[in-house]
Amino acid sequence: MDLLPLNDPRWKTYKSGFNRTPYDASGLAAQLIGAGPSAALWDACWGDLHHQGDVGEASYALVPYVVEYIRRSRAPDAMAAAFILTVEESRSGNGNPPLPPELLKSYEASLRELPAIALSEIPVPWSEDFLRYVVALIALANGQRTLATAYQDFSSSEAQQWLSTYYGESR
Repeated sequence: MDLLPLNDPRWKTYKSGFNRTPYDASGLAAQLIGAGPSAALWDACWGDLHHQGDVGEASYALVPYVVEYIRRSRAPDAMAAAFILTVEESRSGNGNPPLPPELLKSYEASLRELPAIALSEIPVPWSEDFLRYVVALIALANGQRTLATAYQDFSSSEAQQWLSTYYGESR
């Protein structure tokens, strides 16, 4: 997968999801690949790159790096999977900008590779959240937005409650 080089000047021209202001996310990408995520990194992702359904070009530019981080990581990371899922779900709404042409190939390739990367982690116990987000991403990548939303939004206990109501028994 070809990643946008961290020294590419276009990073400085991309906008955030928050107030659509210029936001250079190359530092976040470098941290993810180098040292891994921190609370401050996820705060920036959720506060600046995604804000109430708004995403920007900087959000899209970071996604392939988050996928690369998942590939290199020794443990499944639900926060990383949730960020990817949220950006992809938000991409088509709220008047969010289209993917810039220079990001299209790496963004789409990273989403296609994510299920195989996640499946390579099967020997490692997955958290419920990581499992939900990965399955939601697989559904989303296959054009199943309704199933993706259900997988993302329903915890195990909520799904059990729905199944009990629907089937009239515990499953």
